[in-house]
Amino acid sequence: MFKTYQIADFLNTNKKNVHFHINRLEGTPPAKNIIRPHKHQFCEVFLIKKGKIKQSVDYKEFDIEENMLFFISEGQLHQWERNNTVFEGYRLMFTEEFLLLNQTNKNILFELIYLNNLYHNPCLKLSNNSANQINKCFDLMLEEFQLEDKSEDALRSLLFVLLINIQRLFNTQNCSNSSKHQMVVFKQFISLLEKHFTENHSASFYADSLAVSTRHLNRIIQNIANKSITDVIQERIVLEAKRLLTYTNFTISQITDQLGFEDTSYFARYFRKITHLSPSDFRNKESEKYLNLP
Repeated sequence: MFKTYQIADFLNTNKKNVHFHINRLEGTPPAKNIIRPHKHQFCEVFLIKKGKIKQSVDYKEFDIEENMLFFISEGQLHQWERNNTVFEGYRLMFTEEFLLLNQTNKNILFELIYLNNLYHNPCLKLSNNSANQINKCFDLMLEEFQLEDKSEDALRSLLFVLLINIQRLFNTQNCSNSSKHQMVVFKQFISLLEKHFTENHSASFYADSLAVSTRHLNRIIQNIANKSITDVIQERIVLEAKRLLTYTNFTISQITDQLGFEDTSYFARYFRKITHLSPSDFRNKESEKYLNLP
């Protein structure tokens, strides 16, 4: 339905199983034959040192500028707005498999608030001091990556240090009352939702799957996302409906079936409640905008 790419698809290589890559943005030509919009089977981190660009991620648009980190998580539908800006900085790509190999804490990705989280800003503006700190991490990683005898263990350790440093910066800039445990439960809920939102629309299903009460899960989600379980489930379903309405030619009836609704009229009311538009009106309004980004 939507094209999903692996790291190797963005590189000039015949290898298929690439789990880590880092490069400077300057002098790097755009990847060929990449369809927009698309998804990734990996996480991507950009450090922008010079230049500006717009990024559209699931109907949210972000202006990315110098001294800024930007994160694209696995499974997000996104596209860059192309321009002639000269960029300086880094692009880092890694898979969950690469990060977690030999890692005793298998919840590390769940603990990082800025990855795989639809409810957190994927941009982080850096102060001069924090920009220097983060830049050193990228420098060390690139130096190791370019060695003929590079060590994956060293790269994994440097990646881990970078991700923890970024989390500390988020903690400083965003005063959150959520604990690591709450973040892990929240991310586990989001992961379950991604797998089951088309066939399970009830809050109790997800609470039961996580072996917690609906009330407890709701309290965690309220604390982190300032929304109820039902709100998050509805928004995920409607997000998928938006994707299908914008980027496919599926009929409203076909979309109704794909999202687990038995009745087209009920789906239309459900969609309108969140977007204040009928599915047809949304398709007419948004398709041209997102299919014709420069």
